[in-house]
Amino acid sequence: MKNIILSKFMGIGGLALATSISAIFCTVLLFISFRKKIGPFGMRNIAISFIKVLCSSLVMGVIARLLYDILLKNIGVNLALIAAIIIGAVVYFVMIYFMKIEEVDSMIEAVKRKLGSVGSK
Repeated sequence: MKNIILSKFMGIGGLALATSISAIFCTVLLFISFRKKIGPFGMRNIAISFIKVLCSSLVMGVIARLLYDILLKNIGVNLALIAAIIIGAVVYFVMIYFMKIEEVDSMIEAVKRKLGSVGSK
């Protein structure tokens, strides 16, 4: 129902927004149901990681957009977009690495172990 209402006012963007709102609402309900079934499961750590990722994403988005606008004046559209995406991704990964997000640290350790075992063969 929200999809129809928001798509009338905002077009395709309204459809995407309504779907995102619905997904967030369902996720919150699932978390509540899950917590009632098994008890507390580190929601504080999850929230802290979420806030760190959200901040990194916002900074990445702003930098990518500003860089795209600057590069668009100097180079072609496609090249400006590709450069903005690559630099934005690098900024994002550097930020989440230095924010010491537990999940990212464990993922990096797993990659290092995998690369170490490949190099020793």
